[in-house]
Amino acid sequence: DAQLSKVFLYMQSGWPAVVGADLKPFFIRRHELSLEQGCIMWGMRVVVPSKHRLSILEELHAGHPGVVKMKGLARSHVWWPTIDKDIEGVTRACSGCLLMGNDPKLTPPVGVP
Repeated sequence: DAQLSKVFLYMQSGWPAVVGADLKPFFIRRHELSLEQGCIMWGMRVVVPSKHRLSILEELHAGHPGVVKMKGLARSHVWWPTIDKDIEGVTRACSGCLLMGNDPKLTPPVGVP
């Protein structure tokens, strides 16, 4: 991944004063990024290379949990600059998620035996 290769290099040798728009999300978080066994981490989250993002999105989407649960699960484990937008796109393109999102669970009436 060319983008993460640059980030990796900058983390080891020092960040320049100015970076391109593609690296800005990483530059903003540069003090929070770390390297663990060759992986770039943001806090406890793994920064996912672009070639693995689709498979991660598929894993997060298993069971059609919806946008909120997918984002919550993702925020516990992984990160990349457009993750929120990508999750929203997956659920928007899924007919199963669209059907379930418009069909809220019925709640029994309160106080009725």
